[in-house]
Amino acid sequence: MKILLDECVPMVIHEYLHKKGYEVVHVKNTMLAGLSNSVLYKKAQGEFKLFITTDRHFAHPEKFKPNENFGVIYLRVAPTIGPLLVQALENFLTQADLKMVVGKVVIVRRNDHTFR
Repeated sequence: MKILLDECVPMVIHEYLHKKGYEVVHVKNTMLAGLSNSVLYKKAQGEFKLFITTDRHFAHPEKFKPNENFGVIYLRVAPTIGPLLVQALENFLTQADLKMVVGKVVIVRRNDHTFR
């Protein structure tokens, strides 16, 4: 499963997911860097299965709709520092599989999550 990390996501998330065996790419390391949210979202849907972000705008269900082959994880953790984000994602992964996110938006908080 190919995962794209938004520019606002710390690289520690890339390292964490890579160690878990996922194919993960950070926007900063691609030609997608600097694109507007809407353009980035459209381009990501063609190549990736999941998009992980800390940008609350991507959780808007009407503006950024997932499709059957693409899902979004919005890490809603404050402050948005690496160790807290990793902990929230790890908590989520103990309860769910990333394959469950494809086709949905999931809001992941420190100790819980909500599927939309």
